[in-house]
Amino acid sequence: MERIWVRLLDTLQRLTVLFYQWKVSYWRGVARLSELPGLHRHGIRPSADGGGRGIRMLLVSQFLSVSDLLVDLEPQLRGKSVLYIPTASNPQVHQQAVRVAARRLRRMGLRVRTVDVAKVSPRLVHRALTHCDIIYIGGGNTFYLLQELRRIGADRMLVDQVRRGKIYVGESAGAVITAPDIAYIGEMDDAGRAPELSDTQGLGLVDFSVVPHYGTPWANPATAAIIRKYLQILKLRIIRDDQAILVRGDHAEVICEH
Repeated sequence: MERIWVRLLDTLQRLTVLFYQWKVSYWRGVARLSELPGLHRHGIRPSADGGGRGIRMLLVSQFLSVSDLLVDLEPQLRGKSVLYIPTASNPQVHQQAVRVAARRLRRMGLRVRTVDVAKVSPRLVHRALTHCDIIYIGGGNTFYLLQELRRIGADRMLVDQVRRGKIYVGESAGAVITAPDIAYIGEMDDAGRAPELSDTQGLGLVDFSVVPHYGTPWANPATAAIIRKYLQILKLRIIRDDQAILVRGDHAEVICEH
């Protein structure tokens, strides 16, 4: 019986990946980043205080669609350890994406440890951040994620580890939170989910603002509102689900897996 369940879960994961690949291919023609005014694909610079030279990050809308790009930052993935932080998904009813992404990481040969910062001590988080090879923060509500990271001081620990050169993968909310300020994502995420958040200052690991899920039907109204409201105010970096922002030191660029 156990073997049957393992096979069923493996089949479900394969079908999920195929579905996401089909969805990305279908909407690629609808969402063309090059048609957006004022956006540039190269030369994005992380924060200019000189502390970002060792930064290595993969910022994505949907990890399943671009997971193979992780080898651009670390060619030898097998055996490496990943600290998976799913905290942003806590306010959401459906968390299947969290389980699917964790399984995908394991299938890539990575050892995955899941730690929800909303449920553990600062000491445990510090130890987990220190002893992993890759930090992965998943999607969900960005305001809630920032609230919980700050509550135990994990935001400062995280920034320190990334600036020291530890690989960071941010999916959706995990990508948005790297910005100087996350207020703009209020068009997509409900700020009311984080009643204890006193301000919206982000991690400041980059000097641009990631807008994920461009061209995805469910996110179209929100992304359109963000572009309309903030295009002339912020340095927006808008990505589809089949795109990622690859950050190496002081350089970043939007790339596709296909």
